[in-house]
Amino acid sequence: MHSRIEVTLTQWATRVTATRRRGLGAALAALLTGARTGGADATGNPAPEGPCGDGTGPVNRCRKNRQCCTGICDRSRKRCRCLPAGASCTESRNCCVRNGVPLACTQGVCAVPPSNGWSNQTTFGSTGAGPDNFFDPYGVTVSPSQTTAWVADFLNNRVSVWTRPDSKSTAWSNQTTFGVKGSGLGELHGPARVAVSSDTLTCWVTDYANDRVSVWARPDAGSAIWTNQTTFGVRGSGPNDLRRPVGVAVSGDQLMVWIADSENNRVSIWTRPDAASTAWVNQTTFGAIGSNATEFLTPIGLTVSADGLTVWVADYGNNRISVWARPDSTSTSWANATTFGSGPADDPGSFFGPLDVAVVPDTLTLWIADEGNQRISVWTRP
Repeated sequence: MHSRIEVTLTQWATRVTATRRRGLGAALAALLTGARTGGADATGNPAPEGPCGDGTGPVNRCRKNRQCCTGICDRSRKRCRCLPAGASCTESRNCCVRNGVPLACTQGVCAVPPSNGWSNQTTFGSTGAGPDNFFDPYGVTVSPSQTTAWVADFLNNRVSVWTRPDSKSTAWSNQTTFGVKGSGLGELHGPARVAVSSDTLTCWVTDYANDRVSVWARPDAGSAIWTNQTTFGVRGSGPNDLRRPVGVAVSGDQLMVWIADSENNRVSIWTRPDAASTAWVNQTTFGAIGSNATEFLTPIGLTVSADGLTVWVADYGNNRISVWARPDSTSTSWANATTFGSGPADDPGSFFGPLDVAVVPDTLTLWIADEGNQRISVWTRP
């Protein structure tokens, strides 16, 4: 009998083909209706100049794209120009100002940004098995510098590492991948989530179908060579066992790891004596199957406060977030502090299968991936 998460993942995989068809349909529709792209507006007129200047002063003169703040030089006129709403773009600076509001490059097209100020910056990856592809990317984490992203590429059975030259760039490129399908060292079977140390030299991967955590390392922050350091956990329900681990978080000193042990309906905590050690041992677990405050039904995602004293758990089957705490960093006594949310329902205070949770450093705001309601739910406390 398949678990609820396995059914969900299968459903997601089925949606991939339909999604790709919709994208192709949109492209065909644009061709059939004669939609224009590039340096012209909807009527085919040349794109306006600016916003580097008023179009007449020396500041707008150019010979090369790099001389323009928009990144676009009309070489025939030797003037900087920008792109109007609806034109194809590669970054937001290509786009004009409209009624005093800068247009944003949203999914490759200049558009008015949403009134709340958020707009799509870029996307990367596509469906497939090549280096630049994903097949059900199920988890992602980003380096403190925001220049490297590690993606748990679930059905490709690997972790895909992407980089960009700086934190403002939209030019993400695949640096490397590591892992192949299997159950041996250096192999993965359904990597679900990934956590990375603050120095970006160590990576913990929840190896879902192998019922373990796989630890990978590289020699320095410039290296693209990741090697398997160790694994811990085997299938079972004892203290040293895991069954379908998903969420993972690591402490700042890299000595403690928290794991959402989904089919054992608990959180499993593992430690090691120092940052160079590969000797991970189970310290404790908390939770049991059920719907009471101290119980879980398929915990999937989790996040931990910077001081390691509070854990928020996405309690998938109970449609809630379960909050646990301990009195100090040496304690192994975790107690349920509270739960919030109910369901399955779609009102603002409810969830329908929360999959993951993220917290800001001051722990006053939480973001929850509310999978069944197809939304992100944001919660705060005073």
